[in-house]
Amino acid sequence: MLDNSKILILTGFEDFLNLGRNPSALVAQAFDQKMVQSGVKIKSVVLPVDYMALPQSIDTLLDDPIFERSAPVGILSLGLASNRQVISLEKVSLNLIDSSHPDNAGRILLDTPILAIEQNAYFSTLPIGKIVKNLEHENFPCEISYSAGTYLCNMAMFLFLKKIQERLWQIPCGFVHLPPDQKLDSLSDWSFEKLQKSVLTILQAMI
Repeated sequence: MLDNSKILILTGFEDFLNLGRNPSALVAQAFDQKMVQSGVKIKSVVLPVDYMALPQSIDTLLDDPIFERSAPVGILSLGLASNRQVISLEKVSLNLIDSSHPDNAGRILLDTPILAIEQNAYFSTLPIGKIVKNLEHENFPCEISYSAGTYLCNMAMFLFLKKIQERLWQIPCGFVHLPPDQKLDSLSDWSFEKLQKSVLTILQAMI
């Protein structure tokens, strides 16, 4: 059985806004239980697009008994940015929900803190410079983004970073927005396989 210290968490989001497909979930699922560089095994989870359910899903994931003795080696969260055509490495998450788009339970939250008594922001602990270098070396268009939005993606990033700080886990943790693949947007430059390969590059850079 694999040592607990050699598990890397990879998350995506379920379908939302009636798009019919969310590549972030499909990419995450494609890596589940797969081995990547240095013998690290991926544990994949698809998160709900639901303001009420998301915090509990994150707690359940991180409270898994496999992490009682040893932290995961990293946490990478994926989301879909349907209006972008590059891999976006998110630098910062804000303590804010402010979106006119409903979650999958129909809730719309405006100008609402994620947590009422909490710091205003958390910064990614991913090795972003290394990831950018590796992605560019493999000819995957990418950017460093300073806005993860104010919807569920930003919320997930904020909560994961808060949780690793509370647990004193000094690990790479952050969020990456994926562009749509060609099955979601016929004009996209990204096949599903290309998205998978780009995420593998990111995972390997985290180890």
